[in-house]
Amino acid sequence: MLSEQAIEQIITQLERLGYFKYTEPGFLEEIREDLWFGFKTGTFNPTTFETPPFHGKEYRYFSLDFSEIEDLNSIVDLLQELEVLFSRNGLKILIQDNSDDTLRINEKSYFFPDSRDLHTLVYHLAELLNDQLTLQQSENRCYLVSDGMDTGGILLTPALQIIFETHLEDETEIPLLPDEWLKHFKG
Repeated sequence: MLSEQAIEQIITQLERLGYFKYTEPGFLEEIREDLWFGFKTGTFNPTTFETPPFHGKEYRYFSLDFSEIEDLNSIVDLLQELEVLFSRNGLKILIQDNSDDTLRINEKSYFFPDSRDLHTLVYHLAELLNDQLTLQQSENRCYLVSDGMDTGGILLTPALQIIFETHLEDETEIPLLPDEWLKHFKG
């Protein structure tokens, strides 16, 4: 278990690396408290808005509720709901077309095979976001986080992800790149 001083140093390190750069000042203290509690308990503990789409108040985390992700159309709805989070991160997502298994975003087509499998849908969504983050020259990548019941995505730089990986005791709650996440949760 981490000491209070160690947790404060971790949160200071997150701040130095830009974790809070998209955060509205009025939410900063609440987010710091939730991070502190998470590191104290060894779990990932995002601070989310209480209304859909339940994204993080730091404008990095977003919920991927399996009860609401049913098919490619629900992925389109989610992308539209998260537009404010993406724009804060400098990510432009222009949905141009979608069919049963293909989504066209920013002049590029993305294939979603077996859209009935929820893990596969979430994996392909994260891969799509990482491709767009790369194409748009962002330093962030989409990592997936699961703690049993809940799954979410979080946009982090590799340096920020290492902090969570190093200091979270519950390995199931560490933000993972999509390939690693899928291996871990699908076996």
